[in-house]
Amino acid sequence: MLREVFVYFPQSQFIWMGLYEVFTFLYFIIELEPVEITLSKRYYACESN
Repeated sequence: MLREVFVYFPQSQFIWMGLYEVFTFLYFIIELEPVEITLSKRYYACESN
C-alpha cells in the first residue's frame, strides 16, 4: 500500500508541476496581451501620422 503511494506520488507531483507551468504560461499570455494591443495601437497611430 505505502509502496504504491510512493511510486504514484512523484508522477502526480510531476503532472501538477506541468499543469502549474502551463497555467502560469497562459496567465502571462493573458496578462501581456492587452499590453501588446495598446502598443500596436500606438504604433499604428504613429505610422498613420
